[in-house]
Formats: sequence, C-alpha cells, structure tokens
Amino acid sequence: MAVLNFDPLVGSGYMHHNTRTVGPRVVARYILEDSRSAETIDRAARAIIQLLAVNPHLHPVFPTEPGDTLVQTVRDNPYLVVNGRAVCLSLHPGAPADVLPQFIDKFFSEAVLENPVRCEADHLLEGRFVEQWVVRFPNLCPVEARGPHRIGPLRVDPEAQEDVNRFRTAQQQEEEKNSRLEASVFQAQLLHADTQRTLAQHRHERGIELSGAVAKIVTKTGIHVFLNGAKFGEKILFKGACESCRQTFKRLPVLSLFIGLGLGIYQCFQGEYYRAAGEVASGAIACVPGWGTAGSIALDLVMASYDIYETCEGVQVDMSIEKAHATLQLPPPDPAHPPTADQIHAAIRNMARVTHPDTLRRLGEYYEGAGEELQTWINGCGDLLLRHYGYA
Repeated sequence: MAVLNFDPLVGSGYMHHNTRTVGPRVVARYILEDSRSAETIDRAARAIIQLLAVNPHLHPVFPTEPGDTLVQTVRDNPYLVVNGRAVCLSLHPGAPADVLPQFIDKFFSEAVLENPVRCEADHLLEGRFVEQWVVRFPNLCPVEARGPHRIGPLRVDPEAQEDVNRFRTAQQQEEEKNSRLEASVFQAQLLHADTQRTLAQHRHERGIELSGAVAKIVTKTGIHVFLNGAKFGEKILFKGACESCRQTFKRLPVLSLFIGLGLGIYQCFQGEYYRAAGEVASGAIACVPGWGTAGSIALDLVMASYDIYETCEGVQVDMSIEKAHATLQLPPPDPAHPPTADQIHAAIRNMARVTHPDTLRRLGEYYEGAGEELQTWINGCGDLLLRHYGYA
C-alpha cells in the first residue's frame, strides 16, 4: 500500500487522535478541534480536499464537492478516519472497548455498525459508507486482507441487522441507566456537601453560642465573687470606714437582680418567657451570698445547656428530614402520608446499589472514590428517617 501523506492535516483544525496498523491497512483517526467554530470547520474542509489531492489512492465515502454540503458534513461528524484506502467522517470516535468484534465497522469508521451489508466474499460492511465506495470502486471490496476481489452485488444481512439493532438498543439502555445513576449519585453528592456546609456553619454558630454562654457564666460568676468580696470587705476590711462607703457596699449585691431583670426583659422581647423567668430568678438568687451564688451559676448552666441543645436539635431535624427524602429519592415529606418502614428500607437498598463501588467504577474516575462516603451518608439518612417516623 502507498505511503500516506498527512501533511495537509497539520494546522488544519484537526487534532491527531491515534494511528495504528491493522494488517496491511493504516488506520489514522483525527478529531475536529472546535466543532462550533465556523473558521475551524472551513479550514478542516479545505484540508480534506488537499489530503485527497496529495493521496490520490484514497477514496472518501462522503460527498467531497466544495461548498456547504462538505462543510455541513464536517460539522456534523467531528471524527476523520483514514482506514486503508477509505476516508470517512464519523460522529463517533470508535466502538466502545466492550463491543463484540462482529458489531464493528472495521473497514470504514471503526464505530458500531448501523446498516450491515455483505459483499460477494461475505465481508460485513457498513451500508451507508459502502454506497459511496462503489461509486469509485464498483468492482473492488475495501477488504484487501486476501488481495483485491470483486465487491459483487451487496446484500443486506437481516440476521446481522437484528443483532446490531439488539446491541445498539441494549447499549442505549445502558447509557440511559448510567445517566440516571450518575444523576442520582450527583444529587446525593450535592445534598451531602450542602449538609456538611450547613452543619459546619451550625457548629460555628453553636461554638459562638457556647462561647457566649461561657462568657455569660464567667461574667456572672465574677460579679458574684466581686459582690461577695465586697460584702466581706464591708464586714471586715472596711469596718472602720465612713458610713457612706458602708452603705455603697451594702447596695452592691442588688446589682445582680437588676442584671437579671435586664436579661429577662430582653428574653421577653424575643418571646422566650420561660428563659426570661429563669434570668430574673438567677439574678434574685444571686443576691444571697454563698449558696445563692452557687444556685445562680447552676441555673445559668442549665439554661445555657438547654439553649445549645434546642438549637442543635432543631436545626438538625428541620434541615435533614427533607434532604434525607431527596437523597433516598422518596417523595417530599408529607405528615398525612409518611413513608412506611418497608419503603424506607427499599430506598436505602436501591441507593446502596447506586453508590456501590462497582457501580461507581462504571461512571468513571470522578465518582469512583466517593462510594464509601456516600454509603455512610445514605445509611445516616435512612437511620434518621426511621427514627423520625418512629420505626426505630
């Protein structure tokens, strides 16, 4: 076979994909750099004309008249394949790795067959390409492994056509299944990431609340210590001081009551009447030195702990139930029609299959490493729903 000259394709808008040798044939595949650029497509069309001009033994299996027809063909078929003597424009880069050899268009595009026909020597060919081939080579089959031979009358192979159609249908169903799986995994990843961000923000807010509660307790404790110290000073250290100093220290313990009243008024404005009562009671108890101080600190600790617990529990439940439904692909929460335990368990099993490492491996490297984390997330969503609806 003559040596091929691919120089016209250098800088033409086509990018080299791969080249290999199959018996006596050279199979070279190129891909269009930018199928949306009119300038790139025009350059690619001109390069094809030049390629055919410098390689007269090549035969295109597509119309090559310069003009809109060739430009449209290049735009719709981004892959250029030189396969032996044939030059083919294809929509697909080639057949998937798991395709059976009998379903592959070996002598033109190397993609999956669509319209299989057989030549006189019983070679299986792609009908839509061989029709263009016989225009130039009416007596020559593109299969030259056993030397040139007549292509003869082409005949449709119904059995091969049925097998190819069955395979393409199965392939399409598999692609649709993978698309649905990918959408489910992607949605679970988004919900998981969103939940992690929300929980991180909540932990930050909870930390601020805890810091505020601790600061509040420390402040009150400091005031109590100061007031008790003042009381002690009023009795011991300042026993001989003037009457005005003694009266001032006597009034200091009452400050805790005013602090409690102020915090109680604030809680009333927030609609938290129980907390308001607690703040006033804490301030009143603190007026009593000794055990009153300890009781006030204990009451402040109880209120702070309840605030943190209530905030944490409320955000967790309100945020997670809806997302758990979405993650497990259950209908949105409806108090009138809650999901049954069997439905929740079935949803967990279904999503566990979706996020299984073997399933994710089929979707590519991007999802392959996410299986363990997603499994943990899905199990957590299932446990949350089972507890929420009283099944566990």
